Amino acid sequence: MKKKLALLLMTSLLVVAFAACGKDGETDTQTSDSSQVDVSTEQSDEGQLNQEVVETISLAEVKVEDYVTLGNYKGLEISYSAKETFTQEDVDALAISAYEGYITGEAGSIKDRAAVIGDIVNIDFVGVMDGVAFEGGTGYGYDLELGSGSFIAGFEEGVVGMMPGETKDLELSFPAKYDPNPDLAGKAVTFTTKLNYIYPIIDSVDDMKDEVFAALNYPEYTNVEEFMAFCQEYYEYSVEENYMAGKQEAVLNALFELATFTEVPQGLVQYYYNDVYASLQSQAMQYGLDMETFCAYFVGADASTAVSMFAEETAQSAMIFQYVANAENLNVSEEELDGLIAQFAEENDSTVEEVLQNASREELRVYFMNDKVVEFVLANGNCTELPIE
Repeated sequence: MKKKLALLLMTSLLVVAFAACGKDGETDTQTSDSSQVDVSTEQSDEGQLNQEVVETISLAEVKVEDYVTLGNYKGLEISYSAKETFTQEDVDALAISAYEGYITGEAGSIKDRAAVIGDIVNIDFVGVMDGVAFEGGTGYGYDLELGSGSFIAGFEEGVVGMMPGETKDLELSFPAKYDPNPDLAGKAVTFTTKLNYIYPIIDSVDDMKDEVFAALNYPEYTNVEEFMAFCQEYYEYSVEENYMAGKQEAVLNALFELATFTEVPQGLVQYYYNDVYASLQSQAMQYGLDMETFCAYFVGADASTAVSMFAEETAQSAMIFQYVANAENLNVSEEELDGLIAQFAEENDSTVEEVLQNASREELRVYFMNDKVVEFVLANGNCTELPIE
């Protein structure tokens, strides 16, 4: 399975930096005046938070010894979780969950019978009151479980009996008390509803159809057999990545405890700002939240402060790893980098050119250097592998 270059390079420092933030058990929403990037809470046209324009510098341009010192990082007590295990049932569950999201009206759906209570159906609907479509009354490609009571009385019952491709006008009325929108309370409306397709019930991988994967046009898998192999490999890959990320996090947390910073160069903070923003935004989207809500709930700060804080944490993490690399001769030379990039490309069924299209040589240098530092600290530490709870 190809490693996701952008993800690897971003999380190589960002994930552990986020974990290190508040490492004493507190959520610290402030950073030092000397190193915080000044940002506003307004959104830019590109969707990112506006920020003070600061000339960026890469880690290679920073003499880290001028900004950070470390205590004795040999013999550290380091604990991390053991590697997770998984079963065929786990793989099957992952495959079924993913498969259900691949079903479309053209591939894998039920088209030869009418909808019944308990079906999950895909519908389009337009709600009209007094001849005018009303706000919140329109939906396209909406997945609805019939009998769930998600819609007003009569709607789901009206869909029951419809055939895929059929359109029907549902003459309904909102309840006399309708808290979501009091203006609609008691009003008569017409929902012009089209039943696009019915989802099949997938109880096991034997219920999956090759046609669904063929319609995706994905090079990784084109049928059920290839997809199951992909899911197996994905699980193995994820388990290994999580295990290594846990080790890296443990090492960084231990090193953070030993670190003393005089300041953090703003140019280096700026260097990581956009990557931090993108990472937080991605996490927010996974939870179905906007940036402000996500940061308020999970970070305890507004988005502006959170991005600045984590950008600084990331810069500090980078400097710590570079400090150890300098002290222990763990830097990656240009010649060594060429070999590692070529090896990385080969392992991921890619080419050197494709790798360098996704990441700069400096990003790759830092990525491989981090691996060397983690291995060194673990090899020279007292490590405890904790059982999975």
